[in-house]
Amino acid sequence: MKQVHLKALAILLAAVILALLVPLVRMYTVNAAAPAYPLLSLSDDSLKQWTVFTDEAGRRTLLEPTGRGSYTGLTEPGQTFYYACTLDTALDGAMLELNAASQSIAVFLDGALLYTDCPDADNRIGYVQLPARRHSRGEPVRISLPEDYPGRTLTIAQGAGTGEQADGSGEAVPCTVSLYAQDPAEGQAVATSFSFAYSLLALGSVCVLGAGLMVYQAFRGRFDAGLLFLALFALLWTYDVVIRFPRFEQYPQFAVLGQLSAYLSPHLSILSLLLFLLTRMDRWRRPFLAVVALMVLSTFAAWLAGAGVLPPAASNAAAVCRAAVLMASLVFAVLEARSGSFFFRVMAPIAAGLLALFALMASLTALSGGLWGSGSTNPLRSVIRTAIRQHSPYAVLILSRATLLTSSTLAVVATTVRDIVRRGAEMSALDLKYRLTQQSYQDLRARNDQVMMLRHDMRHHLTALSAMLSAGQTEKAAAYVRALTGREDSIPTYVNTGNDMIDVIVNSRLADAARAGVQIKVLQASAPARLPVSDQDLCSLLMNALDNACHASARAHQPRLTLDIHIKSGFFFFWLENTCPEPEVQPAAPAAAAGPQALPEHGYGLRSIESVAERCGGVLDIRREGTRFTLRLALPLGAAAGT
Repeated sequence: MKQVHLKALAILLAAVILALLVPLVRMYTVNAAAPAYPLLSLSDDSLKQWTVFTDEAGRRTLLEPTGRGSYTGLTEPGQTFYYACTLDTALDGAMLELNAASQSIAVFLDGALLYTDCPDADNRIGYVQLPARRHSRGEPVRISLPEDYPGRTLTIAQGAGTGEQADGSGEAVPCTVSLYAQDPAEGQAVATSFSFAYSLLALGSVCVLGAGLMVYQAFRGRFDAGLLFLALFALLWTYDVVIRFPRFEQYPQFAVLGQLSAYLSPHLSILSLLLFLLTRMDRWRRPFLAVVALMVLSTFAAWLAGAGVLPPAASNAAAVCRAAVLMASLVFAVLEARSGSFFFRVMAPIAAGLLALFALMASLTALSGGLWGSGSTNPLRSVIRTAIRQHSPYAVLILSRATLLTSSTLAVVATTVRDIVRRGAEMSALDLKYRLTQQSYQDLRARNDQVMMLRHDMRHHLTALSAMLSAGQTEKAAAYVRALTGREDSIPTYVNTGNDMIDVIVNSRLADAARAGVQIKVLQASAPARLPVSDQDLCSLLMNALDNACHASARAHQPRLTLDIHIKSGFFFFWLENTCPEPEVQPAAPAAAAGPQALPEHGYGLRSIESVAERCGGVLDIRREGTRFTLRLALPLGAAAGT
């Protein structure tokens, strides 16, 4: 009954997670893609169509292009500059998109104001004083254009950000501008969909993977709470992204969840990640609890700041806390990997490789002045490019979370595959051991039946012997005894080494060899109850060696097999010698190739024996001399072994 409840719980939780994921997929579904026309991009020739200048009460000064998508000539810190062009592309339902991450902007059409970040400022060309923004935008700025916009002049005023130092030699970097041919609301949805569709695909895949593996483990009799936390991590991060999607408001049933997500999803997703890592830790679990506790406090602080109970500074402190706990998670992952945890030994190198890749991308972006990858719509590359240009710490949070998500997911997959392979090998070894045990049982039963028959007949034999001796027929009685002794000797010989696994395998194979007409000789038969070899390796080693020996000796002119199993000087010795058929005549080989050679039929078996011996640190010697084949194996028992 307990197993039934376990499976039902896993299925229920997986169904809830997937049910929460389905609406997010629907929100990203759009019927058609809207064509976008780049008006201003740092990587193409569109810069030639724009005029970039400063305007101080009518005193216009052109800025000089650097050839890297930026302009020089700012004379004051935080100075407002302008860039203008004539719109000559006629589109239905046109909409502008400006990727102004950390800059304040104002947009004019033929001098008339269309949009501004600062409605209280003097929004006239030449008099605009735009202050620096305190926070980066999560979305580009989108502005609908009037139907008669073709042929009119578009002018954008932009405040110099922290990355554009206006000290006489500073550079002004205009934001990228695109024109969409779409209904404004639909175009906004399409633009967002293209920007974040890859996030939905990646996070949704992790969510489904975590839920599916949780159900799989439940059907194997184990509830893995870590997989539940991994699925929640991906789901909450998806909500963190999707609540900014314009179509989210079309689902009123999720309005409350959307409001909560705005405050809690960034923190709860990271908290779920920390709980997942906690379930995978062993040696450093207790110290890592401090990181989890810090994240819990940060989550409460973020909620109170969002509700207005705490000042806005608490929200900024919570964001710093998020980045700190993510970096701490990477450190603890390395420590666990050094402790020998398989999961973290897979996760840590992947995380290191991803961080190195991100560092390379950041270096290329910095060296190219922001040009590298500027024409790409990949949000991750855009985050790196914006962070380099604006010196924003936000990229640390995004890249750390992406690194932990990717490395954790791949480590989960690797661990699951290893467990499946190991379980299959164990089941195969158990099945083989069961079959050998059954065969040994049948052999022992046959021997026991022979002994019972002798005991049953013993009374009659003794009566017959008594009659012969009473009659003085001593020679006849002696012959009768010799016949009984020969009958007793016909019972097969079995070894008793003290190791159950060795006894089962050797007894089974020696009995088969004896039935095939092979003469068997056992010199010694002793072994420790436990060997420093897994049952799978021991079974593979003995089965391959004895099978090859029995098969070869049975086809030999004089079928013989000699076995010696003993312990000496801290080593377990397994010595096997058997006769084999005459070697086939082969073309003359070079002198360098002469020497002992293995039988062809021994090929795959010997490879398996060599693999086990190498894995266990043993010494293996295999020789063939004419019709005699010899295998000698020595396995170290360790310092505690007897001599």
